[in-house]
Amino acid sequence: RVCPACRKYRRVCTKNCLHAEIIKSDDVLEDVEANFGLDNFTRLLVAGSVNLKETADTLLIEAQHRKIDPISGALGEARKRFAAKAAELQFQNKDLLNENVIMRSKIELLVKHFNEKNQLVSKFVQEQEDLNAKQFSEVAELDNKLVNIPSLKPPNLSKRRAFEQGSSSSTLLPVEVMTNQLMSTEEEMDAIDDQQAKEIWDALLR
Repeated sequence: RVCPACRKYRRVCTKNCLHAEIIKSDDVLEDVEANFGLDNFTRLLVAGSVNLKETADTLLIEAQHRKIDPISGALGEARKRFAAKAAELQFQNKDLLNENVIMRSKIELLVKHFNEKNQLVSKFVQEQEDLNAKQFSEVAELDNKLVNIPSLKPPNLSKRRAFEQGSSSSTLLPVEVMTNQLMSTEEEMDAIDDQQAKEIWDALLR
């Protein structure tokens, strides 16, 4: 079978033909001739004969891209793809920055609410401690007042004792006199009890 290059140039295509395994169609031959020329293409293949297949694939890819970009070829296509990818990444980066700003604002709002709740809890705890301290102080003050209450004075029973002694004597008083003395003695004792109760309440309310 004759390769497209040998058929076009009317050469004998041998088993060791350099173009037989590379230029397999007329379209590939057309791309090679349009961008390199067959002779230049052959020289480039011979110069890269250490790895002939990779060199041929590279030259064919370059030839295909030069149809799209005759000036820059594959490099121009790579630059275009790189620029498109960079623009896409920049757009994604912008979106990520906006999301970062939103997340930061949400975090700051959550921290603010947390601090406000923490302040309310601290205030409540402080109020409870102050209330407990106040109640403890009031209880202690009440205990001190109870301790410092003046001792009750014993009722003045001198008249009652005198009456009792007088009644036991040999001289008997009339019934009316005895009744009046007994009533006056009981009224005096009631007045003494009322005075002492008032003193106790005054001491507690101070």
